Amino acid sequence: MNSPHTEPRAEDAARDDVADHQQHVFQLLFGHVGSKAVHVAVRLRIPEILGDHAMSVEELAERSGAQPATLARLLRALGIFGLTRRTGDGHVALTDSGALLRPDVPGSVQGEVLLFADESVWQAWNGLEDAIRDGKPAFDRIFGCDFYTHLCRHPALEAVFNQGFARQAREFGRQVADIYDFSRVRTVVDVGGGDGVFLTEILARHRHLHGVLADLRAEAETTRDTVRDAGVEARCTLTTCDFLSSVPSGGDLYVTRNVIRDWGDETATTILRNCRRDLRSGGRLLLVEPVCVETPLPSARQAAEDLLGLVLTGGRLRTENEYRTILTRAGWTLDRVTPLESSDYHILEASPSPED
Repeated sequence: MNSPHTEPRAEDAARDDVADHQQHVFQLLFGHVGSKAVHVAVRLRIPEILGDHAMSVEELAERSGAQPATLARLLRALGIFGLTRRTGDGHVALTDSGALLRPDVPGSVQGEVLLFADESVWQAWNGLEDAIRDGKPAFDRIFGCDFYTHLCRHPALEAVFNQGFARQAREFGRQVADIYDFSRVRTVVDVGGGDGVFLTEILARHRHLHGVLADLRAEAETTRDTVRDAGVEARCTLTTCDFLSSVPSGGDLYVTRNVIRDWGDETATTILRNCRRDLRSGGRLLLVEPVCVETPLPSARQAAEDLLGLVLTGGRLRTENEYRTILTRAGWTLDRVTPLESSDYHILEASPSPED
């Protein structure tokens, strides 16, 4: 005979189970709270003001221009998120994670915070439903221009964009320079090379190379400063280029970094085909791009970045096989895939398909 307590206990367990699932959904639903809290903390310069020290809420409020009572509520949330901690005397200090919100530390993510929580990016997320329905980027629909044109029109945001990716570009440039054999290369064309940080890292380590930076903003003052500061002016040509139409001809090696991920398959194939058309005989292609694992469930970060690509540019993250498909369509053969350290980025090396 069943215990009279069996049924209530089963109901309690079922109720607890539902509560756990509700909590999980609510965490997702209110995920924007963490994003905005971190963004506001950076905007108030909280991480910079704290630095390596601990401060009272009152002192921090005075130095950041905030009200003590409301700042205390923000700091409480940051503490729950694991970004700040309370010291024995009740003062506030940064955790190791919170320290990465400072601009002056190795691995800083301050630029990414300022970019991806910017009001324009925030507004673009409102178009996610339409983007899912028709496959077109939300940003274009909301702002009447593509994301990169918007950056060009807003220099302050463009500077934040460059800041956010400068660390990655520098590190990837160093890794590619160390991993890839450049001994047979004379001219490397960086397609969509931004402000030149990635290319100049390669040129600085391989002094026989001549580089061509091909980008819509290649002749911007910030790019000239990057090239000059790296000491490679004599070996680096800056070429204004719309890679959707054409790329500079005559390169031994064409390189893209964070370019193909920004476009849907049709446009990405066009870019790759343009590189194939203008390649010097015997030349090759390097893609430095994130590669998703071959599974229906990528990491949470990859899933978020994939949707962000759809919202901002219409781009997408791809698996190795999906890269192979678009490369084949563009006249390339994928020869080798090499992972970069401490990231989901890989070097995808391709050569012209024999039939071409």
